[in-house]
Amino acid sequence: MDYLKVLLEAIEVGRKAAKEQLHRLKRNGARYIIMDDPSLTDEPRVYGTMLDLCGFANIRLSGRSPLVRFIKKNGFRSGYYSYVLYTKYGKVEIYKAYPKGYSLHLPIDEGRQEISVKEAAYQAALEVLKKHGIDGWVYSRLD
Repeated sequence: MDYLKVLLEAIEVGRKAAKEQLHRLKRNGARYIIMDDPSLTDEPRVYGTMLDLCGFANIRLSGRSPLVRFIKKNGFRSGYYSYVLYTKYGKVEIYKAYPKGYSLHLPIDEGRQEISVKEAAYQAALEVLKKHGIDGWVYSRLD
């Protein structure tokens, strides 16, 4: 199997999903206000708004996944437990995850911090990986 081709397809589909989710968020408008704590000051200052909460997402893979082996073999070590593979879209990285497996980071989130954009992107990318027999799950957390 051509794992580079699979990765590129996953990135393309993930980027499309991220753009669609970002468009939905922008259409619905800001959901959160960033401001000083009103209990600490008489006149809280408003700094801006957010479309969604900030967060992170990635795809978790088994350490025995053929995709992990491909990235280790064709990329280069960038840390004690991390590997990088450069593609035409940017950096694909895997990191040792706790308690086991690897976290797969793809260049697909539109450079945004909104968690729903990241989750949509990684969920779409995971569907591509699963279509090619690569099992995993999306992991996300708030920042």
